[in-house]
Amino acid sequence: YIGTTYFIIGRAIIGLFSGPLYPSLHLLIASYAPVRERTILTVITHTGNILGLSFNFGVGGYIVEHIPQGWKYLFIMNGVLGIFTLILWCIFIYSSPSEHPYMSQQEKTYICGAENSTSYSHKMALKEIPFTSILLCPHVGIICLATFGGNLILYAQLTGHPKYLSSVFGISKSMASYLSIIPFMCNFTFQIIYPFLFDYNRLSKWISKTTFRRLSAGIGFIGASIFLAPVGFVPCNQMAISISMVTMSMVFLGANQSGSFTAIIDISPRFSGIIMGLASTFGSLSGVLQPQLASFLIKNGDRKEGYLLVFAITSLVSLLMGLPFILFGSAVEKEFTKKCVNHDEYEKITLITNHKV
Repeated sequence: YIGTTYFIIGRAIIGLFSGPLYPSLHLLIASYAPVRERTILTVITHTGNILGLSFNFGVGGYIVEHIPQGWKYLFIMNGVLGIFTLILWCIFIYSSPSEHPYMSQQEKTYICGAENSTSYSHKMALKEIPFTSILLCPHVGIICLATFGGNLILYAQLTGHPKYLSSVFGISKSMASYLSIIPFMCNFTFQIIYPFLFDYNRLSKWISKTTFRRLSAGIGFIGASIFLAPVGFVPCNQMAISISMVTMSMVFLGANQSGSFTAIIDISPRFSGIIMGLASTFGSLSGVLQPQLASFLIKNGDRKEGYLLVFAITSLVSLLMGLPFILFGSAVEKEFTKKCVNHDEYEKITLITNHKV
């Protein structure tokens, strides 16, 4: 072992190189997803991270608990899976459908056709990107706040739930890790089901796309906060109730994937990668602040009371961060996107964009 300092540096480098992943995925979805299928394809694509977390909770918990130096093998396993994913990405991913050598002409016609396309053929120079307009757009700021709020609950479950189960209910770390899979798998399931239950292509007769995004965010943030806030009040002999409430919190949070998360592509398909980068950067701050808050509250008082405050504060802050999008969020394409697309391309792309998801 070469020491803690090098470990921290290595983890920082991993985070640095992982940063472009979410923006790249969002831009890829904007290029490949037909407008009518935007919500479901965005949700399905990004549920992969939930599956990865669930896999790590299950397999990782077993490896660390039962294999000597288990952490080492867990990191190696994740590294190998990352390299394998990179190889697949390099082979199969291209910037636009028109460039993809493995797609049939029928697929390209369907995706790039006038009725479905949000794919852009024009390559932009760095100086052409309207950074000032993007940064000053209030709806971009609202999405950043919502991303922070959603991630706050996500990181609370990711970093704190196993510790909460093992310290408050006295179960082993491996069992706590296994039980922590339940909220994430239920979140994954609801993310997939939600766009089919509330299909905007059917609801568009009665509500606008903006209203649909706001309602989805409202269901996500309000539902998640209502179920998470009282978790700390659950008695120490009622673990099943505690897990059920945390699970319901994560289930409701899944609705927001069809809310503010997908609205990033709605407001600017062309620059969705940049906006996702801003939102992801802001949202990642919750992954730094939430564990620090939990550590401070738990170390400086009764452990049960500390967790009570952690869940209550996390719920309140998350709801406050999501509230601006619930009230003022937008799914209308912004002017800075329209100005950067030539007329013919814009007419083709937006013929349907303002009416369907």
